[in-house]
Amino acid sequence: MKIILLYFCFTISILAQSNNGEIKYVQIINNYKINSVLYFNSDESIYKKNILIENKEIDLNIEEDKNTINLHFNPTKNSPTALGLFTSLKKNIIVENIYLPKNLKGAEFDTLYVIEKSKNIKWKLLDETKKLNNFLCQKASCDFRGRTYTAWFTIDIPVSLGPWKLNGLPGLILEAYDSKNQVHFYAEVISFNSNYTIEEKLFLNKKFISPKESREKLLAILEFMSNEISTKIKSSLPRGVVSTTRRTQSKIIDEKNEMEISFEDNDQY
Repeated sequence: MKIILLYFCFTISILAQSNNGEIKYVQIINNYKINSVLYFNSDESIYKKNILIENKEIDLNIEEDKNTINLHFNPTKNSPTALGLFTSLKKNIIVENIYLPKNLKGAEFDTLYVIEKSKNIKWKLLDETKKLNNFLCQKASCDFRGRTYTAWFTIDIPVSLGPWKLNGLPGLILEAYDSKNQVHFYAEVISFNSNYTIEEKLFLNKKFISPKESREKLLAILEFMSNEISTKIKSSLPRGVVSTTRRTQSKIIDEKNEMEISFEDNDQY
C-alpha cells in the first residue's frame, strides 16, 4: 500500500512539474533554420524566434562589364526585439507582436499586435507512436493555414500547446511538419520549472489588428520598399544610362511558400 501511494505521489509530482517549462525548438522554413523557444504553463505560452540580424543595412554594387546590379538590404538591422507570439487557451486568443520597418534603412517601425482565435485546429488522432527526447509521442494530423501538418505530441507533458500557432492536442507538441517538407519544427532541449514569467499584460489591451490586416500592411510596406529600391538603383546608374522597370507579377509574396495563406477569422476582440 505504501509503495502504491509513493508511486502515485511521484506521478503527481512529475505531472505538476511538466505543466511549467521551456522548450528550445529548431524551426526550418524552406531549408532556412531558425532557433526558437516556447515558454509554457498549463494554458499559456510565448513562442519566440531568435533571428540573426546582420550589420549591413544597404549595399549596392553595380558591375557594368557584366550588366548586373547586386542589391543587399537588411531593414531589420535596428529592429526592436519582438515580444513573440502569445497563446492563451483560456481566453481563446493568439496575439503576435510584430515590428514592420517603414523604409529600407529600418530607422522607424510600425508596432503591430495581431490577434486571432487559438482554438481553431481540427486534429485527427492517429494510432502511430514514437519516442522523442525520451518522451512517448502520439501522431496527429490536421489541415491548417493552407497546409497539411503532421504533429507528434506527448501526454507526459499534459498541456495543449506547441510551437508557433499549433495547439489543441492532449499533450505538448514536440515535432511538427507539413506534407511538402517546407515547414518543420522539432524540440531540441526540454526544461521544466522555468524561471521565465509569462506576462500576459504585455499582449492584452492593445490596438489589435486581424491577420488579414497585418498581411495588407506587409504588402504595402514591400511595395513601398520596392519603389525605394528602384529609385536607389536609378540614382546609382552612370550618367546617360536609362533604367526601365517592368513588373512581371502583381503579387509580391509567393503564397505557395507562405506559412499562412488564408484568413477567415473575422471575429472582433
